[in-house]
This record gives sequence, structure tokens and C-alpha cells, in this order.
Amino acid sequence: MKIYVGNMPFSVTDGELRSKFEEFGAVEEVTIITDRDTGRPRGF
Repeated sequence: MKIYVGNMPFSVTDGELRSKFEEFGAVEEVTIITDRDTGRPRGF
């Protein structure tokens, strides 16, 4: 199952997201979409 999470702060890390969602079950993968030019997270 894939879950979309939007409106995240730019400072959030994949580890932080993983730890929040692991409260509800196993997490196989976390992907934070980044801007291809700057490398900064895009907030979704």
C-alpha cells in the first residue's frame, strides 16, 4: 500500500516519517520527493 503525505515541512527526514508511521505497522519504504535542481525536499 502506498500513502501520500502532503504539506510537510521541508526539514522532515525519511527517518522521522518512518518512526511516525511505524506506530501503526511495518513500513517497507519511505520516499521524500526532492527538487531535481536544488536537491531540497518539495514538501510532499
